[in-house]
Amino acid sequence: MQRFNPTQPISTPLFTQESNLEFATRIAKLLARKTQLPAYVGTSLNLSSMGMGGTPEEEMEAFKKVIEVILAKTEHVRQPPPGSETASTTSVKA
Repeated sequence: MQRFNPTQPISTPLFTQESNLEFATRIAKLLARKTQLPAYVGTSLNLSSMGMGGTPEEEMEAFKKVIEVILAKTEHVRQPPPGSETASTTSVKA
């Protein structure tokens, strides 16, 4: 019996503010999956002041940018997913 499924991270809000709870939860779960590390995310992001008032497209663009920046900053500590091969152990046959 496996207690933790790396593809389905657990999320527990410690302090909730409905306007950004879902955004922070999505970021935390994606980071936990990508890094294979616990992710603690807090946000006070308010997209209503964006150009079009925080449309789904603007929210998705903000989400992608946040993930891109965090993954770049955490590249040195990320672990490969369980069962995946690393470049150093992969052999190529000619």
